[in-house]
Amino acid sequence: MSMRKVGNTAVSVDGTGPAVALVHGMGLNQDMWQGMLPALAARFAVIRYDLLGHGESTAPPTPCTLGDLVAQLETLLAALDIDHAAIVGFSLGGTLAQVLDPSEWRCFPAPSCMTLAAARLGWRLEEVTTLGLHAAPFEVCLLY
Repeated sequence: MSMRKVGNTAVSVDGTGPAVALVHGMGLNQDMWQGMLPALAARFAVIRYDLLGHGESTAPPTPCTLGDLVAQLETLLAALDIDHAAIVGFSLGGTLAQVLDPSEWRCFPAPSCMTLAAARLGWRLEEVTTLGLHAAPFEVCLLY
C-alpha cells in the first residue's frame, strides 16, 4: 500500500492479520523497515509510520517529548481502528514501545530494540532494566 496521511502522521499499512506497528529510530523514517516488509506483510497487518518531525509527518511541538510520540502512536492506532497491536521499535522506537501502557489501549509490546538509544544516552544495562525497559541486541530483535 502507498503512504497516506492520517492527521499529522504519514503511515503505510501492508498485509493482513494481527497488527504489528513498527517504530523507527531518531533521524530515520518508516522506510527503514522496507527490507523486512515482504516477510512481515505475509503474516501481519504491518503499520509503518513516520514519527513527528521525521519523513513526511508534521513537525513536532517544541520541545517534543516522549509523551508527544506516545500520543501520536495512540492517536494513529485509534484512527486506524486498531485495538490490539504488537509494537516493535528500533532505538528511540524501542524506547517508545516500552513506555506504552498496555492497559490503556490493549497494546501488547513485542520485544523491542533499545541498545543504541540506551548507549547514546549513557545508560547502563542495570539502569535500563531498573526502569522496567528491556534491552536486547538488534540481531536478536529481528528474530521476533
